[in-house]
Amino acid sequence: MRPTRAIYVGTIGLTMMVFATPTLSAPILFTDRSVFNGFVGPHTLVTFETFAVGPLCLPAQPFVSDPCSLSTGGATFTATQGIFLGSFPFQRPELSIDIGVGAPLSKVLLSNQIPFAPGDFSIAFSGHFLGLDVIGGPVSLFFTEVGGAQTSYTLFAGINPGSFLGVASDIGFSGL
Repeated sequence: MRPTRAIYVGTIGLTMMVFATPTLSAPILFTDRSVFNGFVGPHTLVTFETFAVGPLCLPAQPFVSDPCSLSTGGATFTATQGIFLGSFPFQRPELSIDIGVGAPLSKVLLSNQIPFAPGDFSIAFSGHFLGLDVIGGPVSLFFTEVGGAQTSYTLFAGINPGSFLGVASDIGFSGL
């Protein structure tokens, strides 16, 4: 079953960079990929190219309340919110891999539901830098630093193309 347009809103294609600690006093946000890449220097790009296109947590139906998670490249992506039709549970929380959804990468990770709360879609990772290709907005992002401090940012991203957001912290991040 092909995803509907609602699936694309608030989805994220990930570019994750993890490096040595720079000297920063607070998280720095970047909306320009080339400036971010210059700031972080050589880095590792985490993509979804090795995954098959399609859903990652089966069965998609009937509704299962368990979260759907994917771990790759030192990051764990988790969706906890499934699709509901009124009060009728329709589809479990789902992550899937798709092609050509507007990000500069050829494969992206999608959630089947628009996240409404920070726990609906999350990324657990450890590092000082994170770059994201975000598709469909507005998308509110809450970056959590190792000490527990949070930085929030709302990105107004398009569908095609999406938007880039990078963030850097001298303390390091534990999640998004």
